[in-house]
Amino acid sequence: RQNLTGDQSLKKTIFHLVWSYFTDLDLHGIFGQPVSAPAYHEVVSNAMDLNLIKIKIDLKKRYKLEELSQDMKLMFNNCFLYNESFSPAYQAAEKLQFAWSIVEKNLVAIF
Repeated sequence: RQNLTGDQSLKKTIFHLVWSYFTDLDLHGIFGQPVSAPAYHEVVSNAMDLNLIKIKIDLKKRYKLEELSQDMKLMFNNCFLYNESFSPAYQAAEKLQFAWSIVEKNLVAIF
């Protein structure tokens, strides 16, 4: 078990709540696991998904808001890069990206 300060422990708890919220918003499970679509890794060089974000929250002693923000945005941008704008995945990413913009503003105010 990691030896965290009170602030670090609170931040980790809040990040877990954020992760859980976005897992719930991901109604079709598009972002929960690594993508295994054809040629995905030829298009996307730095894959990101909610499972990998949770691993980072769990394992990194000091996972910062800036890192969480970069990882969330990378996940959305990868989806936009690989998928057509009319696809369900692209549209789901737009919805989650909008939700993230609101959550991120509130997290910035907290931290």
